[in-house]
Amino acid sequence: MELGPLLHRFLARLLDLLIVGAVAGAVLVPLAIIFGRDHGFLGTGEMLRGGYAVLLPLVLMVYEAIGLAKRGRTVGKKIMGLRVVTRSSSTTGAGLVAGPAIGRAFLTSGLGVLNILLYVGSLLLLLFWLSPVFDTLGRRGWHDAHAKTYVISTKPTY
Repeated sequence: MELGPLLHRFLARLLDLLIVGAVAGAVLVPLAIIFGRDHGFLGTGEMLRGGYAVLLPLVLMVYEAIGLAKRGRTVGKKIMGLRVVTRSSSTTGAGLVAGPAIGRAFLTSGLGVLNILLYVGSLLLLLFWLSPVFDTLGRRGWHDAHAKTYVISTKPTY
């Protein structure tokens, strides 16, 4: 079992954010255009920013939980050749069970939900996303340690 490289993990997260952001934008832009014109105090730009602040973390959390529970990966992780496993699921090729998948997704994406309420969680969210850098042995983030998961590479090594 080879651990997934940190650069691949970062790029997978970036791809997932782009995918979820595009889906959220496809929903939010028409709504902001329609409803933004009708409210003088709340324009289209404010509606988009507020909508992204609320919708993006929630959709990202659901997207990641479903992907990890069913296949052990999201689209971004699949493209980057990564899979999230537990010690027991590492040999089966199946996804995680619901508990670790939801717990991991909440800690990675759900901290963005705190931004909705506080707008202060950005530094904490950044530390969570960078936490695999601090663990030199297992490259496990705090969300991995909580869910007892590892990110492994599915591509051949050269």
